[in-house]
Amino acid sequence: MQQINFSNTLTSFSGGNLVNALFARNGDAITKTAGIPDLKEEKSVNGSLGFAWKPMPGLSFTMDGYIVKVKDRIVLSGLFSASDPTLPPSFTSQIPADVATVQFFQCC
Repeated sequence: MQQINFSNTLTSFSGGNLVNALFARNGDAITKTAGIPDLKEEKSVNGSLGFAWKPMPGLSFTMDGYIVKVKDRIVLSGLFSASDPTLPPSFTSQIPADVATVQFFQCC
C-alpha cells in the first residue's frame, strides 16, 4: 500500500515568503502523536445492474444502478498549522521548525 510510507515536503510562496508544507508518512512521530492508527488496506464490495428496453425504433429506456461499500477507507487529513493555538503542544512540538503546515493519510 503506497500511502503508508509516502512523505513529501512542498515549498511554495505565500505572502511573498517561502513556506514549507509537510506531508507526514503514516508511522511518523507526528501522526502517532495525533493518534492516527496504522493504515489498513481498503476493502470494497460493489455491484451493478443495468436494464435496457427498446419498445420501438427510435425510443429506448435504460436504467442503471450500483452500490459500493468501502471498509477502512483511506482519506487525506486537513491541514494542521504549526501556529494553531487550539492544537495541543504535544502535537505542534513534533512539527519541524521550518514547516508551516502538516497533513497525512488516515483511515475513517
